[in-house]
Amino acid sequence: MGVGYQILTNSCFDAGEVAFALKILTLRRRYFGNGVSVEWARHMHGWGRVLSFEAQEVVYYTLAINNCLNARAKLAALGEAVGEIVIPQPDY
Repeated sequence: MGVGYQILTNSCFDAGEVAFALKILTLRRRYFGNGVSVEWARHMHGWGRVLSFEAQEVVYYTLAINNCLNARAKLAALGEAVGEIVIPQPDY
């Protein structure tokens, strides 16, 4: 299952399946907010990987602290334009 499997076996992917996965991510964010990297990495332990872009250094290191060895984090922010931003330091 999944896009990677479909591309490797059929040289194409099911747009409906991709749309479904995107819908799940959108709903997850709407009801529970940002910051799902740790839980997704835990859930996918042994069968999947997470690539996470974390702009807050504390969240970045949380993946390692929680033994999320199937997650790769980049200490960076993503956006539609190249530039720099100031990341606030929340009181965790």
